[in-house]
Amino acid sequence: MRALKRLLHGFVLAMVITGCSTVRIGYDQADHLGYWWIDRYLDLSSEKSVQFKADLKALHTWHRQTQLPEYARVTSALASRMGSDIPAAEVCEDILALREKIDILMRQTLPIWIRLSQQLGPEEIRYLKKKFAKEDKEWRSKWLDTSTEKIQRLRSDEWIDRAESFYGRLSEEQRRFIQQAVSRSSWDARITWERRQQRQQRIIATLEKIMQQRLSQSEAEAELKIIIDQIFTPEDPKQADMQRKLIDEACVNLSGLHQLTRPDQRFLASEKFISYSNDFRHLARNRLTN
Repeated sequence: MRALKRLLHGFVLAMVITGCSTVRIGYDQADHLGYWWIDRYLDLSSEKSVQFKADLKALHTWHRQTQLPEYARVTSALASRMGSDIPAAEVCEDILALREKIDILMRQTLPIWIRLSQQLGPEEIRYLKKKFAKEDKEWRSKWLDTSTEKIQRLRSDEWIDRAESFYGRLSEEQRRFIQQAVSRSSWDARITWERRQQRQQRIIATLEKIMQQRLSQSEAEAELKIIIDQIFTPEDPKQADMQRKLIDEACVNLSGLHQLTRPDQRFLASEKFISYSNDFRHLARNRLTN
């Protein structure tokens, strides 16, 4: 999932909002950011970049015209709900809706990955292997070759940072809630590592198969669809079980944290979502002039 997420990261970056000007400027550069992320993994030649850049530009236009109005509607609805408690079941519905939107985006990118994969040669695949190996070393150092206490502290700090970007400064009670949720979490670094390795191996094997066997468009599409399908439906029972548990825990934990928030924090979160909604509407309207 992480590898494919990075392929889409130009658009994901545009959604990581830290302020009005940031999202508007970032989103307008999303196709360039997407190319930059891909090039970090494949080191594309100028000849191979031409069609890919054109495809990303077309994807950007599609996303602006068809997805941003829906993002504006969803964030506006979230803003109106911030003032009251949000049951865990409703949070689960929100998570499911988000997964569906990610899936729509990924399916839309499939023709782009087909065309790109059919252009790749041994040099790009070697570069990708080296990039994976470098990131694996960093990932192991951060999440595997360290103590449980440090892992929990890192995960707590990351969650606190994300929460404070919406609610503002958290209280000690709210911080303890997050720390306790992390300590009970079903997330297992070893299972995550196994899943990471399997995905990388499948990506490499698929690209090599497309290259070596000169697969047709329909054959390449079938191979790449397998990778996309496994993002949401892991084959390994341990991985699938952990994923289900993590989603269930996210529903409960996000709902529980929100219940602990003060009125001023809920107001701040509501204003944040209103800002997002306004940004999305502004960007969607700009398709008429861009």
